[in-house]
This record gives sequence, C-alpha cells and structure tokens, in this order.
Amino acid sequence: MQVLYKALSRILLGAGIAVIAVIAVPAILLVMTIVGIWSFLNCMLSRLEQKARRED
Repeated sequence: MQVLYKALSRILLGAGIAVIAVIAVPAILLVMTIVGIWSFLNCMLSRLEQKARRED
C-alpha cells in the first residue's frame, strides 16, 4: 500500500510540474515578445526624436 502511495505521489508531482511548465513556458515567451517589441519601438522613437532635433 505504501509503495502504491509513493508511486501515485510521484505521478501527481510529475503531472503538476508538467502542467506548470505547459502554462509557464508560453507565458514567458509572450512576455519576452512584448518586451522585445516594446524595446524595439522605444529605440525607433528615440532615433526619430534625435533626427527631428538635428533637423531643427
């Protein structure tokens, strides 16, 4: 009975970790994509502002 309990416990722990990984990985990728786009747009806006200042 105790062996069954240990096996079931490990299976549930593995399933829990798998569910967390399935949820966390896409969330991290989404955050990284948003931060990358934000950074790119910030860089482009900064360059446009510098260009506008030089023309004035």
